[in-house]
Amino acid sequence: MTEHSQRGQARRQCGRFVGVGLLITLVLLLLIGPRLLRGGEHPLAQTASFDLCSHLGPDVWSVLGDVTPRAAVRPGTDPSCIVDAGEPPHQVSLAVVTQALLHRQGGPSSNTRRYVETFIAETQASGWSVTTVQGPWKDGRLLSRANVPSQLQLLAEDDGVVISISAQDVERDALIAFASAVTRRLREQEPE
Repeated sequence: MTEHSQRGQARRQCGRFVGVGLLITLVLLLLIGPRLLRGGEHPLAQTASFDLCSHLGPDVWSVLGDVTPRAAVRPGTDPSCIVDAGEPPHQVSLAVVTQALLHRQGGPSSNTRRYVETFIAETQASGWSVTTVQGPWKDGRLLSRANVPSQLQLLAEDDGVVISISAQDVERDALIAFASAVTRRLREQEPE
């Protein structure tokens, strides 16, 4: 074999290795790329159940005034809390739906973004008005009905976690402030 043919054979082998390396890199980008582009998953996205009421702590609940939350968790359902307080008495119901919970329940929309889109579409079909609200979440919507102005609902999707707050006789700004405090707390620390 001549030196020239040996170099040609070495180049072909090197070209194969480069081609395999590029193929592996492409596959990894296809698998990991979407996660990198969406800015990272929520710390609770893969958590199916936790004690939401105690996780939030008194500083978050104090946004609503002097309230004491009570857990409303049923096995296999979303973490949730209910608060009855104030004068006149108002009620706030808070639930968190995570990516892991949707996946475990095996529903038609095992993605939190699709879950919110479906919920919003059904809510609008039922006559509720939907307004986009800004906050520390990825996508937030305030839901209200003209014939029941004292009833509001805030639905916030935050990269694998849906925060749903229903309120009776709570001001719009107080509801948004509470939802913001909840969203920040859920992002900053994992439940014990």
